[in-house]
Amino acid sequence: MPYRKINILLNALIVLQLCFAACNERRASPDAGTDTLTYLESPVLKDTVHFRNTVGVIDSSLKAGLMAYYPFSGDFRDASGNGFDLTGMNGAGLGADTAGNANAAASLDGVNDFLFVNDHGRLYSDQFSVSLLFKMNNGGKRLCLASHVNYERATAFHFNLGLYADATTGFAVGRPLKYACSAIQENDRSIEVSGRNHLTPNEWHSLVAIFNNGRLFLYIDRQLVDANEAGFNISNNCEQSQLTIGSWWKKDGVYFDGLIDEFRLYNRALGSSEIDYLGKPNLKPGR
Repeated sequence: MPYRKINILLNALIVLQLCFAACNERRASPDAGTDTLTYLESPVLKDTVHFRNTVGVIDSSLKAGLMAYYPFSGDFRDASGNGFDLTGMNGAGLGADTAGNANAAASLDGVNDFLFVNDHGRLYSDQFSVSLLFKMNNGGKRLCLASHVNYERATAFHFNLGLYADATTGFAVGRPLKYACSAIQENDRSIEVSGRNHLTPNEWHSLVAIFNNGRLFLYIDRQLVDANEAGFNISNNCEQSQLTIGSWWKKDGVYFDGLIDEFRLYNRALGSSEIDYLGKPNLKPGR
C-alpha cells in the first residue's frame, strides 16, 4: 500500500508539472484583450502576471518611474498623478486618436500652438525615456515634438525631440559642462541621434527616445534606428527647464503640425518589451 500511494503521488506531481509547462507556453493573441498568465520558475510557482493584449509586459511596470503621462482623454491633465498638468497655448486643442476617437489626442496647428507646463526642472532625470505617438499633417519643414528647455530663452537645455525638413527624426540632450543652464546650446550632432527613415505624413508613428548611462537611443515604429555615445552620463539639471509639447523656443518655434498622443516621460530606460508594447498605434495603453 505505501508503494501504491507513492506512485499515485508521483503521477500527480508529473501531471502538475505538465500543467505548469502548458501554462508557461501560453501566448495571448494581440486581439485577445486582458488576460492572465500563470508561470513557473522551476520548481516553485513564482507569480501571476496580468497583461493587456501582449506577452511579458505588465501594466504595473509601465507605472514604474513614470514622471508625467498625457493620454489626452478629453483634456491636458497629467494622468501619472504627479500633477504636471499641461496648459494649451494659442488655441491648442484635441483631435481624433489612432482609433478615431474624438477629443482623444492633442491637436496642434503648426502656426503657434503648443502645450506647456512650468515644472521648474522637476521633470529632470539623469536617465530618462520619452514615449509618444504622433501624426504630422505635412512634411517639408522642421517640426518640434517635445522639449525640456526654457521656452522663453532657449537655455536650460535638457532634451529636444523633433523632425527635420526631410521628415527624419532627431533626439538631442543637453551637454552639461559646455553649456550648463545659462547658455543656448548650439546644434551639435555629436550628442544627437537621428532616424534615417523618411516618415510619411498623415500616418501614425511611434517614437521612443532614451538616454541611459551616457548613451542615446532612438526607436521609430518600435525599431531601433540610431544609437550614440554622448560622452557624459548626466544631462543639464536646471530649475529653468519647462516641458513643452509641440515647440521648444519662442524665437524658433518650429511648431508641430498634427496630432500627438500617449505622451510619457520616465525617469528610467524603457525595456524592449515595453517599447514594443507602447509603440503599437492601435493599442491604447493604460486606458
